[in-house]
Amino acid sequence: MKLSTRATTAGAVIAVAVVAGALSYSHAAAVVSSHGESGFAAYAYPVTIDGLVYVAGMSLLSAARRSKPAPALAWVLMWAGIVATLTVNLLAGAGHGAVGAVIAAWPALALAGSFELLLKMVRDALADHDIAVDPMMVSARAAYPDTRAGSKAPSLASIRRTLAVSDTDARRVQAYLVG
Repeated sequence: MKLSTRATTAGAVIAVAVVAGALSYSHAAAVVSSHGESGFAAYAYPVTIDGLVYVAGMSLLSAARRSKPAPALAWVLMWAGIVATLTVNLLAGAGHGAVGAVIAAWPALALAGSFELLLKMVRDALADHDIAVDPMMVSARAAYPDTRAGSKAPSLASIRRTLAVSDTDARRVQAYLVG
């Protein structure tokens, strides 16, 4: 994807996420307040709801950046946060009937969706560039094409000899090959 396309897409996604996040927060604060919470708690609960989606998303992104499998807990918490934010937003509009509930839920859907699209853009960019920007890792992948995550790592001596690298670099290569 061209840089200009990525930049405008990211800008639009961020704009939607900010507006949707503010609306979702407002709905959640109103629901929490109407169910007995006041003061700090009334303002903090909404942060824990939409914040959970953010934290879980960052965990998934971190795993993708390191080419690691996504932690199951991150997926569980991501979906728990999405369900919670949709629920609280539906409740915010429920007093206005089915149409009101759907309208009130829209910001939560837009927030979760735009945040996931933004993370997908980052993950795709990482996949496009992968480790290819590091010539040593490209050489390592070429020298050891059958080594994958979870397989037996080539020895440090083999890596040092094959790639003519230092002990430190051999350790980095070994971690990359089986990580």
